[in-house]
Amino acid sequence: MRFVVECVWSGYRSSQSRTCHRTVIPKYMAEKLKKIHGIRFTDGTYMSVEVRPALHRERVSEIHGYDSLLSKMAHADKVGSVSVMDVNL
Repeated sequence: MRFVVECVWSGYRSSQSRTCHRTVIPKYMAEKLKKIHGIRFTDGTYMSVEVRPALHRERVSEIHGYDSLLSKMAHADKVGSVSVMDVNL
């Protein structure tokens, strides 16, 4: 089964909120990323993380914005709302 991880960046104002990452991921990665609700950045912005199963024959338009950050967060086994500073980048 395929899963989709989609991240929405909050921006500095509410009008700046936008999708900044969307990729198809395997099940083992989805299980780890489901534990993360969002990521706080050092500049005060926030990125919400949502993991969902991909629909049958769904065509996902991928946006590769934060592949390495999400991979590091998944392998660090963090839970809840985490900070970028929690992971050695």
